[in-house]
Amino acid sequence: MNFDEYDGRYHAAYGELANVVKLLLEKAIGTTAGVPSPQSIQSRAKSVASLKAKLERRELLASDAVQQEIRDLAGVRLIFYTNTDVNRFLYSRLIPENFQVHWDATRVHHPTDENARLRYQAIHYTVSLNPQRLTLPEYAAFSGMRCEIQIQTILNHAWAESSHDILYKPAAG
Repeated sequence: MNFDEYDGRYHAAYGELANVVKLLLEKAIGTTAGVPSPQSIQSRAKSVASLKAKLERRELLASDAVQQEIRDLAGVRLIFYTNTDVNRFLYSRLIPENFQVHWDATRVHHPTDENARLRYQAIHYTVSLNPQRLTLPEYAAFSGMRCEIQIQTILNHAWAESSHDILYKPAAG
């Protein structure tokens, strides 16, 4: 898939995938004892303008494999109150039990020398719907598509939202 195909055809499909992943997470959290409820669960498809800017920064605008280059075309963010809640959620294993996790593309973000000691902290799982779900007609259209599930605390989320707009996208606006 290239950028124009994302713009014309796939943007809506990735939005639908994000909504499905959000719904599956909400159901799993609501029916599993001992799993903390998040303060918020958000979902979205990456906007066309944001994708174009990201591809331009990475010199990938001409790529025919955008879905392989960019992991967060679909995204779901789980925002918990505390680190304890994040840890309890992670220990529940709801993500690997409900999705196919792409471990090679999953990241734990924390301040390191490699990321210029940026204070962003979150866990980003890259997932697909598992093979059992993809056999169902309502999910078949999502075959081959990935979604990024971000997990963070409300304080890290607030910092990330404000710093993202200030540091990451200073020219946009």
